[in-house]
Amino acid sequence: MKKTLLAIALVTSTIMSFAQESTTEEWTTSTTKSKSSVEFSYGVKIGLNFCTYDSDCDDVQARMGQDGILCRWRYKNWALQPELHYARMGVRSLVKNVNKYPGIGDAPVTGGTNYSDRFMLQILTDNIQMPIMFKYYTPLFEHGLNIQAGPMFSQRFDYHVSTSSQKGQLRDTATGQVLEMRNFARGQNQFTVLANFGIGYDSESGIGVDLRCSMGITPVFDKNYKYGCYNENSHDRVWSIQFTYVF
Repeated sequence: MKKTLLAIALVTSTIMSFAQESTTEEWTTSTTKSKSSVEFSYGVKIGLNFCTYDSDCDDVQARMGQDGILCRWRYKNWALQPELHYARMGVRSLVKNVNKYPGIGDAPVTGGTNYSDRFMLQILTDNIQMPIMFKYYTPLFEHGLNIQAGPMFSQRFDYHVSTSSQKGQLRDTATGQVLEMRNFARGQNQFTVLANFGIGYDSESGIGVDLRCSMGITPVFDKNYKYGCYNENSHDRVWSIQFTYVF
């Protein structure tokens, strides 16, 4: 975990250092450059994720937040935009058979009359993510409307797994503690790769909005891992709306 955060901090520092050098160079040579030169900018972003898993479960979307920073190098109608942000992802699933889930079906629980009771499984993960987006600006809306695509690298660093039924949270009858299904968290891959694509609009005032879809390339769970209806074929599916401001 410490090595991961150190690597992310190093990458962020490198990007910002290069950004400052690029900005200085742009100002010092502005009298000799034409309008076709590379334009550099940086800014902040905030957004909302609508998350689920591509799995055999009866999943419903979970709404999560995200925020971060971005850099952008634009040349004519093309732009490269690396980003770094924190995002919470996850899923809510209606489970019909509690016996399929280790950590619940192997011990008596309160909050339901028997193991056949339906219950809601909620999985939340905290992630540091680095999308690298390639943008093409169309002639529409004064060249502000853009099409974008690129990979996103995601490092999970914390899990929040909980269960509840219509009669309240499921608890171990011996200890009274809420069942969190730690076995589930252990089966998740900490590092995943997703493919991003979407559309966006960047105004001349610096305000922008992006609509993106992220599809998991690497699975959420380890190979040969199975937990109820979740297995190695489960992938992240995320739809997001993001607002940006570029200085």
